[in-house]
Amino acid sequence: MNIGRSPIEPAERDEEAFEEAYDIGGHGKGGGELLGNSAIPPTLYHCPDHGDVLAQDVVWKPDGRPYCPQCGAALGSDPN
Repeated sequence: MNIGRSPIEPAERDEEAFEEAYDIGGHGKGGGELLGNSAIPPTLYHCPDHGDVLAQDVVWKPDGRPYCPQCGAALGSDPN
């Protein structure tokens, strides 16, 4: 039995609805770079023993001050 098949036609895409869905998803406007904006320098703290420590790695204690994650020393802000 030989059954003839025709290629499946893709459904027509409503461009206006597509653009609206794209904008709603947050990918159409702004966005910047995938891993942040390279024009903005990272926030750093300075440990006297270990040098610069990224803000995301700092340990915050109940007194509200940042401390080194390796040695526990109080950190100062990077002067830059």
